[in-house]
Amino acid sequence: MPPRLDTLANGHQLPSLAFELSPEWAREYVAAVEDGAIGALDGEFVPPMAVVALGSRALFEGAALPPGAVHLGQEIEFVRPVRRGERLTASARVVSRGERQGWVLMGIEMNVEDQGGLPVMTGRATLTMPAGGEREA
Repeated sequence: MPPRLDTLANGHQLPSLAFELSPEWAREYVAAVEDGAIGALDGEFVPPMAVVALGSRALFEGAALPPGAVHLGQEIEFVRPVRRGERLTASARVVSRGERQGWVLMGIEMNVEDQGGLPVMTGRATLTMPAGGEREA
């Protein structure tokens, strides 16, 4: 079981996660979000938010969200479009962590790279959650 996010120290690097954007997965994503505009686009490219979803999965496989966690904001930059079938690697790192009156405020940096190590997406999420556990390095 992964450690809880509220226990991680500033600078903690979460394990990287490699994934393939298979045509089947992309079709299932488009069907799940029920966005007719995305479904009408050329099927060669993967919707950018699908890359965000899989990038976020890297974060949540490396650390569990504690009860009461709130997503406060997200900044995302896409460097280039992603084609179906590409293999990507997502990584996440705690870049800021503060604690006050029993609450943790945390910044998480996320990066997604292609097989050649070139960036596809960069982003940062800000979360807050009740402090509940002891910190791990």
